[in-house]
Amino acid sequence: MVLEVAGELLKESGNFYCKVFEGEDFKELVEEVRPLFGQVKVVKPKSSRNESREVFLLGLGFKGNAE
Repeated sequence: MVLEVAGELLKESGNFYCKVFEGEDFKELVEEVRPLFGQVKVVKPKSSRNESREVFLLGLGFKGNAE
């Protein structure tokens, strides 16, 4: 759902930063985000515990809606 909102609100070249938890659907989410942005990174802050599944998904350079 957050991708729908991002697609509606982001301007071309905008950036997306979202907290996610690595689980069974994580890779699928990353692959869904990749075509929408020029660059996609998975960021794990140093302050996060190693055993934590918490990461952040960073999308840089929104390509805009294909509509």
